[in-house]
Amino acid sequence: GKYSFSLDEISQMANCWGDYLKENLISDLKNSKYSLCLDNCTISGTNISAFQLRYLKEIDFSENDNEVKQLEIQNRVIGLKYLGESSTGLTIYNFVKDKLLNLDNQIKHNFVGLAHDHGSNLSGHGIGLVGQLKSEFKEKNFFNCEDPCHSLDLAVYSTLEELEDKTLSFVEKIHFHFLSPQRKAVPSRIQKEENLKRYVETRWLSLGLSLKGLLQI
Repeated sequence: GKYSFSLDEISQMANCWGDYLKENLISDLKNSKYSLCLDNCTISGTNISAFQLRYLKEIDFSENDNEVKQLEIQNRVIGLKYLGESSTGLTIYNFVKDKLLNLDNQIKHNFVGLAHDHGSNLSGHGIGLVGQLKSEFKEKNFFNCEDPCHSLDLAVYSTLEELEDKTLSFVEKIHFHFLSPQRKAVPSRIQKEENLKRYVETRWLSLGLSLKGLLQI
């Protein structure tokens, strides 16, 4: 409250702090096995990929005037990427290499596991991320966990079968069309170019309002 900093000064401080955190993270990853959790999401119409690392770190602390060492689980978000109109397995694989595997050979060696959802660009053993990583590591094995929480989607889908067939078919056609990040990115770009984007009162829009918005786009 007492001092005013220019935008340049604030930027320099943020960059210095970011470099410091990165150096510490690289040091941790050189000394510990780690797993990677990766997912894509859409925020305000923008397709974003993010991944988080989990590993054990030895922490020093005082207990009854004695220095004690204890292992603690560390969770660190290490990268965010705006995917735009491309979210292929190769795009995400290059993102993982740039933000993680290319940092250091020892860091690459310490990779032991991967968690993700059932998206084909992540789980695909051919050109998906899993397939790309298997080609990268060749003989090295790593644990591959497809998120069991997505089984809830199957339960929700079953409840929709209570709807009339025509209604369900109509909703499904729209839903499946926009499952593709590329198809969501295109209307997002059009909204930016035509200045159609605006904040809404709630993100839970009715089907009618959603259709009206799509027709306008």
